[in-house]
Amino acid sequence: MTTEELREACFNAFRFIDATGGTGGGLFRYMYARFLEEASTITTDQRIGQAGQHLHHVGDEWQKVAELFQRAAGDDTPLRHLEEVAERLVEIAGLEDQVWTGLAEVGAA
Repeated sequence: MTTEELREACFNAFRFIDATGGTGGGLFRYMYARFLEEASTITTDQRIGQAGQHLHHVGDEWQKVAELFQRAAGDDTPLRHLEEVAERLVEIAGLEDQVWTGLAEVGAA
């Protein structure tokens, strides 16, 4: 990729992930977190509410990735931001795994 192509790809990733206008990353985590918090109130199962709180945190982490992509899109050397993006994505994968595993355990109980 040329630098300009990479900047455009980073901008597209930002638009996709950003919770303001995108549909990937944080937005769906925030929506599902609210659902889990409401479900916790209805079922009185605090584990579901805790999963919702953790998922909200995951949404915040996705938003940070979106912001990194936005920064990269505006930078003359966008490649320097992508290592941090990759590190954060690995962290997010671990956080999401914890949430989904915890919800599976609640469902199995």
